[in-house]
Amino acid sequence: NLVEFLVFHKDELLASCTTGERRRISTLFGVPDNVTIRQFGFGQSNPTYLLTISSSPTIDGVDEVAKQYVLRKKPNKIAHKSAHALHREFRVLTALASNTTIPVPKPYIYCRDGSVLGSEFYIMEYVRGRIFVDPSMPDMSPSDRRQAYQDALHVLAKIHSVDYKTIGLDGYGKTRQYVARQVRNLLAVSQKQAEIIRKNSKPRDADQIDDRDQTARSIASLSEKLHGATKHCPDSTSLIHGDYKIDNLIFHPTLPKVIAVIDWELSTLGDPLCDLANLCMMFYMPSIKQNLGVAGIAGLNLADTGIPSEESIIDLYAKHRPSIDQEVLRAWYGFYLSFLFFKNCVIVQGVEQRLKTGNNSSAMAAKVSSLLPTMIVLTDDILRSRPPPLDVNEFTLSRL
Repeated sequence: NLVEFLVFHKDELLASCTTGERRRISTLFGVPDNVTIRQFGFGQSNPTYLLTISSSPTIDGVDEVAKQYVLRKKPNKIAHKSAHALHREFRVLTALASNTTIPVPKPYIYCRDGSVLGSEFYIMEYVRGRIFVDPSMPDMSPSDRRQAYQDALHVLAKIHSVDYKTIGLDGYGKTRQYVARQVRNLLAVSQKQAEIIRKNSKPRDADQIDDRDQTARSIASLSEKLHGATKHCPDSTSLIHGDYKIDNLIFHPTLPKVIAVIDWELSTLGDPLCDLANLCMMFYMPSIKQNLGVAGIAGLNLADTGIPSEESIIDLYAKHRPSIDQEVLRAWYGFYLSFLFFKNCVIVQGVEQRLKTGNNSSAMAAKVSSLLPTMIVLTDDILRSRPPPLDVNEFTLSRL
């Protein structure tokens, strides 16, 4: 089915090739032996594959790689219709690739016909480069790390500065009260998850049930504190990535430069400071070496690494967005950071729920879910130590 799809759409897929490449490659489609598919280890929310169409060793006796693409599809089974929004990802990639200089893979074709591969999918450009799962970027020199982070902040600021209306993304999301809506929705999700966990807990686990009930109450308490502040937060609107972090960036094979931003599934119109806070969560998360299913740089001595400090990250972002009010940014930063940790508390609670219902039995999932009590405490600590400025006379909403 995939080969038939490729044959039918080969002209669109080959549009980026030179005339010579197009002539050689067009003869390769339709030959199953020449099509190989390898699944990437990342992007598991939406399974992602490298599609290679290779030639026979007939051109100068060399087995030449003719063309490579990335195929990204929805899971064959999804829990919610609104989840795995690949059509939105394809839309934003199309808008950015066609109308801006923001580095993204070029999207080619979207297939809504689930009979081809079992679910909707799309095909995009394969960007050859480096993806760092570990934000400490262990294979880079200190100088390159510094430049890589500087470029990551530059790209983030470009995303937030794009005129989304002129590139066809007007209506891509609601334009106000993004954090307020998120807090309400996340609380509702948490309450449902807590109920499912309780129903699937055995009576002999009374102590564990009490702990989980306390967890649910703690999440609800955090929600109440955050929601009260959402009425006064800057609440500006821009295009946001939704999960901006180092492992969602592709860096040049040798240079400390971002050449593609990937995984736009959660993108929308929303508050840009959420993206900044999402990136900075790494300063509070344990190292990937601890094998807890997360990758952060908490406890790492940054002095000789070239990685900017948390304060420097904020400065770099503000430098690339000169219209931003740095006083307001710094005053509200703790609120946005605590909101992002609250969001991840609910996500980790969901991991525990799937463990309880048998939908995820991996040892790594159990390790991730064990982080929830620590994350709740950390979220509350951030709110206490860096509380939002609720004097709206001093910090007016129009200044950011």
